[in-house]
Amino acid sequence: MLYSAIRLIVLIFLALFVLRVLLGAFRGFTGGLNVEELAELKRRNALVLDVRTQAEFADGHVAGSLNIPLNELPDRLKELDPARPILACCASGARSSRAKRILNSAGFALVYNVGPWRNAR
Repeated sequence: MLYSAIRLIVLIFLALFVLRVLLGAFRGFTGGLNVEELAELKRRNALVLDVRTQAEFADGHVAGSLNIPLNELPDRLKELDPARPILACCASGARSSRAKRILNSAGFALVYNVGPWRNAR
């Protein structure tokens, strides 16, 4: 009985995850920004901040992006311009979401979580 309940919960979470991924891909998911808004931010010289590890970044990244791994971000805030829009990205959107919270808490107002780094291209 307990095994069946746990199995059902796991299946529900997997289904919700798949649905989220599919809906995001279908809508051109960019972390809440539409394609036009993302293009406008890039025209305004937005910084693409990739918070993945150095190894992940080396495997592929957006040209011109800055890599500051999430665990180093609180100590490296002085490298960022609080007046410049920042497009935070990572592998899935989880770390970039945390990066957005860190930056907002430090006074950075123009921070956008674009989710997976490929969305910021």
